[in-house]
Amino acid sequence: MATLAKDRIERVKFSSFSPLAQALIRNAAAVFSGNMIAGVLGLLSVVAAARTLEPDLFGVLILIVTYVTVVDRLLNFQSWTALVRFGTAARERNDVEELRTVVKLCFFADVSTAAAGALVAVGLAPLVAGQFGWSDSDIVLVQIYALVIVTNIVGVTTGLLQLERNFGLLAKLNVLAAALKAIASIIGFAADFGFSYFVLSWLVADLIKNGTLIWVGIRLIRRLNLAQFLRSSSRDVDGGRWRMLKFLFVTNLVTSLKMAIRELDVLVVGAILDPRGAGIYKVAKQFGSTLSRPIDPVNVVIYPEFASLSAAGADTRFWRLFLKITLMTFLAATLMLIVLYAAAVPLITYTVGADYLSAVPVFILYAVGVHIAISTIAFYPALTAMGYEERSLAAIAIAAAIYFAALYLLTVQYGLVGAGAAHIVFYLVWGFMMSLSLRAAKVRGRR
Repeated sequence: MATLAKDRIERVKFSSFSPLAQALIRNAAAVFSGNMIAGVLGLLSVVAAARTLEPDLFGVLILIVTYVTVVDRLLNFQSWTALVRFGTAARERNDVEELRTVVKLCFFADVSTAAAGALVAVGLAPLVAGQFGWSDSDIVLVQIYALVIVTNIVGVTTGLLQLERNFGLLAKLNVLAAALKAIASIIGFAADFGFSYFVLSWLVADLIKNGTLIWVGIRLIRRLNLAQFLRSSSRDVDGGRWRMLKFLFVTNLVTSLKMAIRELDVLVVGAILDPRGAGIYKVAKQFGSTLSRPIDPVNVVIYPEFASLSAAGADTRFWRLFLKITLMTFLAATLMLIVLYAAAVPLITYTVGADYLSAVPVFILYAVGVHIAISTIAFYPALTAMGYEERSLAAIAIAAAIYFAALYLLTVQYGLVGAGAAHIVFYLVWGFMMSLSLRAAKVRGRR
């Protein structure tokens, strides 16, 4: 009886939210659980590798993985944002042919940029090897690891899953890849396997994730009656085909720059200091980024809702949702930052070991930067949904220029601590510029 009464109370509490709020809570909860599990497993992989390898070798491992990730983020466009934006309009009109055209354009964007990214990663590796202290065998491993980019043609799958509001499956696939990587890392730790083992096992985990996403995408395309998308007439989509391609290009530039900034700092630190410094900095980042794990699902979930409200011209609901999300993420991030600050020293000591205690101040500074990023998480999807993607690009470009200048100067002057402080500089500049753009958009009332 007590359990039944409790269930009724919970249903009443949940039903008191608006339908939009209920949908957001359900979708965020689905991704939240998977994202948290994947984050813990990812941290476990890093800890196992750091415990097994010497700090110098661990640093080389991190530089290899980061190099491929940065090239992937910079050159391999992920088309899901454009698919959600223009696919939503097509689905609301039940226009299957237009949706096929959208899928076709996004698919070609995925494939062409993945191929270009892989070629650049393979060709550039020997040229930058000396800067990162890579041997000939390391270069070969880098080029093999570039297979991750070739198979990262999952933008269409991600976009269709978001159109279907199937966020749970995305979360499960992230957990799958993280679990495989963690299991492989634990085996490597237990058996005291070497450096090459960790590179190749992490590669296999990523390939399995991408392959599974491709398979899911094929099934989803068939279920949605889009299997003939390659034979689509490529007629204009809502707003024009070139408008969509421009949107795809601009939004991916923003996303690519932002994601590259999250990863490129490791390469800069490794080039200025050494692989050991890059490894210590990565440990600080890995722990600091745990702050964003509970909030990251919000970014995945809210963009389709912002896009729908913007398309419907629901101004009041749009800005009410924006304010609620900003307030909630700020409060949640503040609480988690306090907890991480108190637990920093024992957390590093009892996981990766005393060799990495110099990561503690960097960890704290990085967590402050992530706090700012979380508090402004609704800025980019809101501005993009209103059709101001160019302003987002301008904000990220200016903030990136200031950030990399600060990263170089502060790292040269203050070492790892300077690199952590530069992260705060970036998000302060970016948040300020995005705030100005949002204020201007609200005043003009353009949707």
